[in-house]
Amino acid sequence: CGRHKLPPGTYCIVPSTFDPHNEGDFLVRIFSEKANVSGEIDEQTSYQDDGERPEPTEEEQEQESSLKQNFRRIAGEDMEIDAYELQEILNAVFQKEFSFPGFSVDATRSMVAMHDGDLSGKLGYDEFKELWEDLRRWKGVFKEFDKDTSGNLSSYELRAALNSVGFRLSNRTLQSP
Repeated sequence: CGRHKLPPGTYCIVPSTFDPHNEGDFLVRIFSEKANVSGEIDEQTSYQDDGERPEPTEEEQEQESSLKQNFRRIAGEDMEIDAYELQEILNAVFQKEFSFPGFSVDATRSMVAMHDGDLSGKLGYDEFKELWEDLRRWKGVFKEFDKDTSGNLSSYELRAALNSVGFRLSNRTLQSP
């Protein structure tokens, strides 16, 4: 592009690809005769819970009644499910709505670990219901912010989705490999 000479002043440099939702890497080199302070405009990574939870849709209310029946059927006499049983339940429900390979056992193990209040290695119905509410919330956020209905969130859509539920991510955190 070449070198440009600007009169003294305060400037804000806004890199742009000129195409909405496209990412790009930019390098700006500034030569100055006087010492100056510059920096990246960014926010700190943080979380703030607003406490609001969306009301279940009619479809979700219908799912909930069949969910309890399926939970009882799969859980058996102990009325608790392990990661493999959780995987079976979640894949049966979510693969009807989304085209994806399903939840892995590693993912369902993590879910069990996060919601297993009594440290039994399994989820009772109340623990499962709490997990279900979290998944319902995230499903709604995903659907709301997958603007192009691609089934994936671009980094732009992901940032907006996470912001909507209280997560603030710095550029460095969002772009981490």
